[in-house]
Amino acid sequence: MQISVSTATPHVGEDVTVKVHAVRGPAPGTARWSFGDGQVATGPLATHRWAAPRTYQLSVRATFPGGQSAAASTPIVVTAPPPGPALRAPGLSPARSIPSVHIMAHPRFTQTFTVTNPNDQPMAIAAMSTTGDPDFSIASDRCSPLPAAGTCDVLVSFNPRRIGAHTGRFTVTDAGGRSASAELSGSAFAVLSISVESHTVPQGFGTVVDNAGLVSCSTGTCTVRIAGPAQQHLTLTAKPASCGVDPCFFVRRTGSRCAGTNPGCTLDLTDMTLDEQITAEFGRVIG
Repeated sequence: MQISVSTATPHVGEDVTVKVHAVRGPAPGTARWSFGDGQVATGPLATHRWAAPRTYQLSVRATFPGGQSAAASTPIVVTAPPPGPALRAPGLSPARSIPSVHIMAHPRFTQTFTVTNPNDQPMAIAAMSTTGDPDFSIASDRCSPLPAAGTCDVLVSFNPRRIGAHTGRFTVTDAGGRSASAELSGSAFAVLSISVESHTVPQGFGTVVDNAGLVSCSTGTCTVRIAGPAQQHLTLTAKPASCGVDPCFFVRRTGSRCAGTNPGCTLDLTDMTLDEQITAEFGRVIG
């Protein structure tokens, strides 16, 4: 009795067909196989696959039509599967700089990044994340699985909660741990509105100026863009024109104020985080 196999040196996971047959005389009627890995099968013809690389002893006991039985065995050398083509990391469009955004603008500002699969087989995307400034986040993606040589778009949103520059990193990682990253940057500004009012007869307007040369407001309303921490330390000064000893003062939307007489008073904007409206009043006596 002999055992024939479709291959004596299969790879892990490869189907192997085994058959028992008589050297002469009638074929066996029944057979019981043992594959050396704890698995068994019945019948003169069977198929099996092994899960780990090593040498297994394949054995069979067959029964012939006349009632005789016989046994045979043969070694099977199972090897690791050959390495597939090396997968390359996903591609990602380059770093993006988001233009300056008004801190009170809605909806959030979004930027589109393109993820690319450089391989000739599908790629599973395991994770996408933004790190660094928490004001960056992933708004939407439809990237897994990514078809062979395919692309997909990911929206990264910028929702600033403070004035000034913001930086972060967007990272895409596939199921094999390969990753690609792109730098994120953006900035946010708030708007300072200054209204100048006069309470003298005749009207005696003054001028609102600052210590950095950004503000010079004498009548009506003027606006200034506050785009960074340095500008939050502006010192505003209300300088009366012809108010004499009548006071001038600022009133902030928050309710805080400063007051003084000629040459004026100052107000520090260090705590400014959102749009701010300030009224500079000349010639009004504070009750």
